[in-house]
Amino acid sequence: MKKILFVIFLVLPFCAEAQSGKIKKKLQEVLLSAYKVDSAYQSRESYRTDAFWDFGVYHVGNLEFCKLTDNKNLRDYTIRWAEYNDWKGAKEPNPMRWNYRTPLRVEQNVMFADYQICFQVYLDLNEKDPNEKKVQRTFEVLDFQTGLQLNDFWYWMDALFMAMPSFTRLYALSKTKNIWTNVLSISRFLTVSFMTKTRICITVTKNTNILIATVLNPAESCFGQEATVG
Repeated sequence: MKKILFVIFLVLPFCAEAQSGKIKKKLQEVLLSAYKVDSAYQSRESYRTDAFWDFGVYHVGNLEFCKLTDNKNLRDYTIRWAEYNDWKGAKEPNPMRWNYRTPLRVEQNVMFADYQICFQVYLDLNEKDPNEKKVQRTFEVLDFQTGLQLNDFWYWMDALFMAMPSFTRLYALSKTKNIWTNVLSISRFLTVSFMTKTRICITVTKNTNILIATVLNPAESCFGQEATVG
């Protein structure tokens, strides 16, 4: 029995090392495939596109990939996109004309979540290389928005991914109580809004800056969306 245990004791580290080697190899294969796809996209598509959600989502993903690989060329593509959009979402300059209720690709929809996913990109790029210009518009828009004391900005589930992370990250940077209060108010609005058709539970964790939204439909099937926000 002792001999058997001794043999197992000797073999286990080699098994663990072999398993670890397989995992590392698989990870390298996945990263290589992702790099090929990302590079192909950037070689075919111009960075000269607007800051609406369809392009913004790509750039959020591109920067997440860059965090894993530290690929400067891929990151530079997103920097050029941000500069092309002047570090803004919708570009209407007059806050009195800012809107969010009409889901259209128009410059007045400054407070519409589809035009705010770009703020996550700007915050990421600013974190890597701080410059006030990169986040000036982000601060301006979100500060104005929270000052309105409204809670119906996000009336569809995608908005939780596109808009809320920027608010919680802004809170993490500024510690402005008004921002945090507004996020919680919007969370309560979502809970009430979806109560008749779904059950929604929003958890915003202050210390770790993690947002978790879990939706349960009447049949008890569920899905969750988790967004890391800083």
